[in-house]
Amino acid sequence: MRKTYYVKEGDKYVAVDEYDPDVMDAMPYGTHLMYVREGGMSRRYDVDPALAPFAAAALLLEDSLTQIVSEAMDARPSKRPPLTPEQMNAWTQFRDAMGDQMGMLEYPSLREVAERFLKTIRAAAEENLNNEGVRKAYDNFLLLSKLTQETR
Repeated sequence: MRKTYYVKEGDKYVAVDEYDPDVMDAMPYGTHLMYVREGGMSRRYDVDPALAPFAAAALLLEDSLTQIVSEAMDARPSKRPPLTPEQMNAWTQFRDAMGDQMGMLEYPSLREVAERFLKTIRAAAEENLNNEGVRKAYDNFLLLSKLTQETR
């Protein structure tokens, strides 16, 4: 069932959006992972079930990793030794005044950087699982994890 949303403009109501759950909630065939949190949702499609615990952990880490990268990439003056208090005050005022326009170039988003980190880690984990010994150990880990999980 489609829903149409309207806003009032003067004396008239004008359609502004339409929501079709059959389209919006549709997913391709396969195993998928969803993480719903306050203010957002992330989806990973076609997740290898054997790697689902890793994929879930990686998905949960993206917000933390994004924050770490954000703090690490904060612009700072290049002058060494440290700035005088007056210079530091001027720098802070400049940074605050420039806000989102602080950088003159476009950089990948912090989320993209976090995803690249995790993609690299995921690829390394998948490569390790090609080793028969590692695969058997991982299968045993999965079995033990399932056997020790609390039922909810």
